[in-house]
Parts: sequence; structure tokens; C-alpha cells
Amino acid sequence: MTSTVNASTTSGVIVTSDTSGSLALQTANTTALTINTSQNVGIGITPSANQFGNNLQVNQTILNDDNGGTNHLSKNAYYNSGWKYITTDYASKYTQSLGVHSWSTAPSGTAGNTVTWTQAMTLDASGQLGVGTSSPGSKLEVSNTVNTAYDSTNTLTSGQTARLTNLSTTSGVASTLFFKAVGSGGDNSYATISCASLGTGASALTFGVKQTSGYGVVEAMRISPSGQLIINPNGGNSPPAPAVDIYGGSSGTKGALRLGDNTYSAGHVNYWDIGRDNTTTGNFTFSEKGTQKGYIDLTTGAYVAVSDSRLKNNITDITYGLAEVLRFRPVMYNMIEEKENSKKHLGLIAQEVKAVIDEAVDDLIDESQQFYGLDKSGLVPVLVKAIQELSTQLTELKAEVATLKGAQA
Repeated sequence: MTSTVNASTTSGVIVTSDTSGSLALQTANTTALTINTSQNVGIGITPSANQFGNNLQVNQTILNDDNGGTNHLSKNAYYNSGWKYITTDYASKYTQSLGVHSWSTAPSGTAGNTVTWTQAMTLDASGQLGVGTSSPGSKLEVSNTVNTAYDSTNTLTSGQTARLTNLSTTSGVASTLFFKAVGSGGDNSYATISCASLGTGASALTFGVKQTSGYGVVEAMRISPSGQLIINPNGGNSPPAPAVDIYGGSSGTKGALRLGDNTYSAGHVNYWDIGRDNTTTGNFTFSEKGTQKGYIDLTTGAYVAVSDSRLKNNITDITYGLAEVLRFRPVMYNMIEEKENSKKHLGLIAQEVKAVIDEAVDDLIDESQQFYGLDKSGLVPVLVKAIQELSTQLTELKAEVATLKGAQA
């Protein structure tokens, strides 16, 4: 039994007393609130046998305080020697304990059976939010234990760890992840990663950055629906489809692509710049650590090595000439990977040339990993010297012939 206080519609307030220790407040003979001997309160329901401190229950929702610094707000679950289902249904729980907030879920279970919680989200005392993890290591950490799977057509079939969705039906809409950094001077810096709708059911992944002045974010790179990587796109317009498009700045000769490593030489990182000279010639240039080494001529397409005297020192006349040229063995050949009936190439053998003119062939650090190359342009001065020697010999022969003709006259 339960002691009751009933606000009757016919007899006024009626108090019924017993020794159960429980109290029910009624209106029009219907129980509106029940307080049991554990001081648990049920509104419209008899409170479950919850063992946590003080509890307030409305239907299957329970708010409790364990008097030890932890609060729980649970749906369809109560604590009695472990968490249990109130009715046969799904369950969920929010917990606040010593500055840590956590949200947990549970699958549908049978009334009275044990609830097995999965902690879905955690906000720790330092303000770090974790989704799918109970111990986030950064301001936002999203974790997933489901394998990300692509089928034979490279279509994602499962395993999405996170999703950003823009439900707008406007053409060209994007779902955007926005980054902001505030520098020491309070100058806000921005960057974005977006999934941009192209209005055809296809999409592009775009990357935007803030320019040095102003407030707008400008697209710096995109990946097209066909997998084409476009760097510094022109207003998002896609050129004919190579695998990678890189556009340099509107001026300068720095180049659009830099290749390098972390090896320091003479105080500088080793790197090459490759790109178009947009300032003067329009040639496609190759520069090493800022010094141009060669270029592809805009008009002819020929490769031209830099030969400027301002870039040279220790200049001496060569000693090679006709004698060395006569030792060369011109050959015809196929590369090993070519078919037997392939047209043959004309050339020289690098090792044979090195034995005659060492400077024309670079040394190898590891012959098991490297192959010899031949600087054919480096042989041109030798050929010029050989022609000069032949010219000298020809001049001498002409002089001798003239002398002999004069003696016979």
C-alpha cells in the first residue's frame, strides 16, 4: 500500500495513511506523482527500483543523482545491480561526472534484462569532443571501427566515419568544412575543404585558402569527378583532362612544381623548380635551387641547356679532339625491353665513351642500382675541336699543294 493525498472532484482533499513509507499525490483519484521509500519520484508512474541516489522518473525517462558527483539522464533504463531495461525497447543515457559529459546508446532489449551501453560521444573536462571514442585526444576526434570498403568499381559501400550534408537544392551548393587560425596579430586566416555539387549528380572535392588581403576564400585546388587533380584552377574551370593540372602564378619564373628533399647543401634544401617563365620568354624552365639550368623552347620545343659564362668558372681549352673522335664506335642497337624487329637506334655506348672521354659520362655511386648515361651535348665541343683540327690539316695540305704546284711551274 501507499499513503495518498487525493484532490477529489467530489470530496475535496482526501488523505489516506499507511505504514509503507511511500507517498502518492493524486488528482481526481488518478496518481500524478509517487515518492517511494528511497525518495525516488515518479511522475505519472511508479518509480523503478533505482539504486542511484535521488531519482525523478517521467514514464521511461529517469533523472538521477548518485550523491557522488555523477548525474544520469536515461531513457528506458534504470540502475539496480547493473543497468536494466524498463520496457522492451531501445535505451539511451546521458551522464555528467566530474566535468566529463558522455552520451551512450544501447540496442533494443527485453524489459528487466541487462543493458549493454556503447559510449557514442564524449566531451571531456578540457573541452575535447570525441565521437566514437571515450578518450578524445584533440578538440574534435571522430573514430569508427567499421571497415571502409570500396567495391570493384571503386564505389564506397560502407564504413563512413563522418558525414557533412548540405540539404539545399540550389545549383552549385557545397558542403564545407571551415578552418580558422588567429595569428599573433589577430589576423584571421581561413581555409576550407568542400564537396561541391556540379549540378549533374557529380561532385568535386575543392580546397580553398584565404589570400594575403581581404576576407574571401579562393579555391586553390580541386579533384574533379574523373579523378583529375587541378591546382590553382581558373575559376573552377577544368581544362582538357590530364591526370594532374598545375598552374603557376601570373608572373615570375619560380615554376608551378617544386621537387626536393630535406637534404641540406650549402645551407639550402635541395630542390628543383619546374614551370613556365611567365615574365619574359614563355619557355618551360628547369631551375635548381633558384638557378635556371635549362628550358624547353616555346616555339621549337627543343631542350636548351643553360651555357651562360656568368654561371661558369675554371674555364680552360679542351685537350680532346680528332684522336678521341676516331676512337669512338658508332653503333645501332635496340633496348632490351624492345621487340627484336623494332627499328634500331643510333648512338654510342656510355662505358666505351667514358674510357676515352671520362667527363662525358657521370660516375655511378652504386652500379647495382644505377645505369650510365651519356651527355651527347657534351660531345659537341669535342666534335668542334676535331673539325678545327681537320680544318688546320686541310689548310696545311692546301699550302703544301700550292708549294708543289709552284715548284713545278
